Amino acid sequence: IRTDVTFDTAMRAAQQAARSTAPRPIPIMKQQNFVSIFTELQRTGASPSLSLFLKLAWTLAARIGDLRQCRKGDFIFHENHITLTYRRGKGPSFRGPYTVPLSLEPSDVSRLRAHLTTLADDQPLFSTQCQEELARCLASHGFECRSVRKGRLTELALQGTTDADL
Repeated sequence: IRTDVTFDTAMRAAQQAARSTAPRPIPIMKQQNFVSIFTELQRTGASPSLSLFLKLAWTLAARIGDLRQCRKGDFIFHENHITLTYRRGKGPSFRGPYTVPLSLEPSDVSRLRAHLTTLADDQPLFSTQCQEELARCLASHGFECRSVRKGRLTELALQGTTDADL
């Protein structure tokens, strides 16, 4: 196929276009945007797992896809906090499994516990349909799934969080 002149010409044109196309900037979600969207999800009676998904993603500054793929066994509940071990997704594929602390309000801890009890051991934390629904919700407010992580990391950096902790 490499000897085909048409293929070679098309490949060169695609490579040139990729080099000359500027990346599209990601809109950054701010704290007030998160609060507004989260409140709207709770007020409208959207799926409870959808608001939990957004809350966890914002709190953890997590990649939406990595968080969605977590399993019930990845959460360990301690006396005053929770740890989550990422084993699947883009982050763990580069760094290997890693553990992060998670601090939630008591009401959110009980929502998370209740959600985890509905899952089988090998079932992802959230379905792909839930991820798609979250993406549509964010898009309706002018954001992308990546906006959540980027916005939260920006907020944490502005609060003085060290690079190592980010």
